[in-house]
Amino acid sequence: MNNEHEYIKLNDLYASAYLLVNDISLKGINKDETGRGTFIFPKTSQSQKLLQKFSQLKARVEPTTFVLAQKKLKQLLYLPNST
Repeated sequence: MNNEHEYIKLNDLYASAYLLVNDISLKGINKDETGRGTFIFPKTSQSQKLLQKFSQLKARVEPTTFVLAQKKLKQLLYLPNST
């Protein structure tokens, strides 16, 4: 199951920032023709557990770090050649 070719693809900025704050590496960003981004993370047991925690509203994170992760993702999303 822990195949290096398996990825989680998210359109949710906040869930993506939560993964980033918890040291899940961003593998890339796919953008469609409208500029909407899909954040790509490795699919591991850790990333899946974190997403489950996030979706169950049980996630805890330091607020400033969470905001900084969101800003980082937005900057990457708006770079002209980010993929």
